Parts: sequence; structure tokens; C-alpha cells
Amino acid sequence: MFQSSKPAILTTTALLVRNNLSERVWGTHGVNTLALDDPQPQTVRGAGVPAHHLLRRGRPAAKLHGEHRPHFAHPVARSKAITGIGVIGDSISDEYRFYAPDRVTARNWVEILATARELHFGDPVTANRGMAQDRRLAYNWSRSSATTTSLIAQGQHRGLAAQVAGGAAIDLASVTIGTNDFVDVLIKSRSKAALRPVLERATANLAAILGPLLRTNSTFRIAVFTAVDLRCSPLLRGALDAGLIPGAAADAYGSMVMAFNERLRDLLAGHGRRVVIVDSYRLLTEVALARSYVVGGLEIDCVNASNDPRHLFLADGFHPGTIGQCLLANQFLDAINAGFDTGIPLLSGEEMIDFAYSVQRPSGRALIGIGVLALLGYGRRRPRVA
Repeated sequence: MFQSSKPAILTTTALLVRNNLSERVWGTHGVNTLALDDPQPQTVRGAGVPAHHLLRRGRPAAKLHGEHRPHFAHPVARSKAITGIGVIGDSISDEYRFYAPDRVTARNWVEILATARELHFGDPVTANRGMAQDRRLAYNWSRSSATTTSLIAQGQHRGLAAQVAGGAAIDLASVTIGTNDFVDVLIKSRSKAALRPVLERATANLAAILGPLLRTNSTFRIAVFTAVDLRCSPLLRGALDAGLIPGAAADAYGSMVMAFNERLRDLLAGHGRRVVIVDSYRLLTEVALARSYVVGGLEIDCVNASNDPRHLFLADGFHPGTIGQCLLANQFLDAINAGFDTGIPLLSGEEMIDFAYSVQRPSGRALIGIGVLALLGYGRRRPRVA
């Protein structure tokens, strides 16, 4: 039985309410909260930062495709082994720069590899959205909050397959889906019984999602991320510690995520060297549970949530920050290098730190202004036409 305290319950409840409100305000389609052609200098703040990191004061923001980039340890030409990468999935892959107030302070693995390794996820597509603009990468179909069910309803997989069939220069697909299927039910129902049907539904949906991609052509390749057990995140850990989620339901949730990943492996087993698995489950679990985790000489706080680059999870207590996403980027590169002989250098620890501290962070005034536009219905992304 959990020994809950009133402060812990209030803190976790407040974070749950805040995240729900944030999703309603900014919308599951996001808004462009950054002027991408207007870099702002950043200052590294706080005690405990190594002296050589303090030299990064005033460095402009990292941006995509022709915008300012931080200095990397070695130049990397676009890999000739990959022409283009199509992406379907959830918020792990949906470009962070469209989601305030927390994700906009970081970058995800798609944005990181588009900049740091010049991998091609499509050119930024500019479309007017009322008083805002969406410059989403053309091959990225991911949508925040997506489950296997909503991904099918949105037609992400069919849209990507249609792009390939239409001649788009895409020879690799990435799939990040499944995590929300389980965690959404856990948070909303807090019931072991409610979790039971999720495994069968998510497994069947995954087969339906991968089918059109596997049928695209005989040389098309796919990298599938495993679902993540978010009990390692500050939000779920806080809910468990406060007794807001029963222990039996949490245990069932963990078992369901593991079972889904095993079924994912079984589903992909017969497709040989056309598919690889990116084990994000193992990565985030090991990093989050580590007593001490150091990247590029900087110790990462894996327990507390904050938008400061030194933290593994953002202030929403749910999404990995830039460092966590850099680690996911390396996990992706490691998988495709091993499975597809792409030979793309992994990000060094120093590159990860440089990238994390180079991200432009919007002012409070800018966030308020964009929030007002979002509430009025401006800036929402329209459904994509294949």
C-alpha cells in the first residue's frame, strides 16, 4: 500500500492538470511558436555547470536546414546509404518546436539528426495557418498524443506509403507508436481491468500500420521503436509515490508494455534485413534508473523534471529533453548502422551538450501571445493531404 503525502498528491495532481490544459490550449496539432529565422542568444545558468560549458554564453540557437547550427566535433556529409526518412508516430517524433510551453525549449531526435547529421526528413513545408506558419518537415507525419488507433484514423501510414509510391525520395521509415496506448489508459482509468484489452488492440493495430509500409516495395526499410515504460518518468513516478495509481494497475501496465514489445519483435521477425528494432524501452529505462548519468562531462538529472538542458525529462514530467532525445537519436543510428550498414557516426557527448545549450527558448511574452492565438483557433495544423 502506498504511503501518500498531501504535498506529493497536490504536486502530481497539479502537473497532470497542467499537462492536460497545455494539450488543450496548444492542440494536438501544435502551433509554430518560434521565429526560425530569428535566433536569440542563450545564457547557461545555474550552479554545477562545468567551466567549459559556461563558455557557451551567447551562442545562437540551433535550427533546421540552412539555419544556424552549433559546432560539431566533425563535419558529417549526408549519408549516401539513405536518401530520405519518413516518420510516423507520436510526440517522441513530432517536431518539438511546435509545442509550447515545454517541448519548444528542446529538440527531438528527428530535428537533431536533420541538423547534426543532415539526414533528410523532407524539406520544411510552409503553409499559412491564420496568423502562424507551420514549417513541418515534409516526410514527418507524426502527431502528438497519437496511439495506434488514432494513427490509423489519421492515416499517417497510408500518407507515408502514398508519398513513396508517388516518387518521393524516401527509402527508410521510422515508427514510434504504442507508448500512449498503455499509459493513457493507466492514467485515465487507473484500473488493471481496463488495461487488459489494450494489448490485443495495439498489437492488431501495429500489424495494420506496418502492412502498407512493408508492401511499398521490396527494398523499403523500416526502423521500429519499442514502446516505453513511463514509470521511469517523473510524472508517473510521482503519481505512484503519491498513491494516485494503484500498485496492481502499475504492475499490469508494465507487464503489458513488455508483452507489446515482445509481440512487436515477433511481428517483425519474418522480414529479415528489411526491418530493425530501436530499443527505446531499454535505453530510457536504464538511463532513468541510473544513480548517476554523465554526458559530455555533464551530470544529467534523471529524477527531477525541468526544461533546463541538464535534466533528462522536461518540466511536463513526461517527455525527454534534448539530451534524452540525443540518446534516442544515437539508439536509432546504432540500429540502422548495424542492420542497414549506413555507417553514420553517433553523436558524441560533447555534441549533445552543445546542441542542448544551443536551442532557442522563446520568451514568456512570446508564449503568452501564441497561447492566445491557439485559444482563438489560429495556428492549428490542418490535416495533411497525401
